[in-house]
This record gives sequence, C-alpha cells and structure tokens, in this order.
Amino acid sequence: MSDEGVDSEFGTQADELLSVISESDKSSVSNVASELEVPEETVKSWAEAFEDKDLIKIDYTATKGMVLEYK
Repeated sequence: MSDEGVDSEFGTQADELLSVISESDKSSVSNVASELEVPEETVKSWAEAFEDKDLIKIDYTATKGMVLEYK
C-alpha cells in the first residue's frame, strides 16, 4: 500500500477545514468536527498546524472552547 493516498486524503480534509472556517467569522472546533465528520481532536491537531503556519488564529472562549478564525 502506498503512503501517497494517506497524504492526499489528509491534504483534502485539511483543505476542507480551511474552507469551512473561511466561510464564517469564527468557528468552534465542535461545529467544524461535526461538519467534516471527524473527531474534535483531529480538528484541534490540524488547527494547531495551521496556526503554526500563520493561516488561522486560535482563540478560546468559556462557552465554545477552542474557536478558529481564518486569517
């Protein structure tokens, strides 16, 4: 089995994450996870990677927890 398919799938889902959060001012991790049908921990991991690349901003609220904002 080739690793190429795994990388392509991750890239596609990760790109979809950026697309989802770019469509609204701020998006909670739980809403994004639900929309993408992936675990919240996966969204958090991707979000941290994108924040490291300065593509998104991560904020925290008392009611929504981790909130993502497209830069």
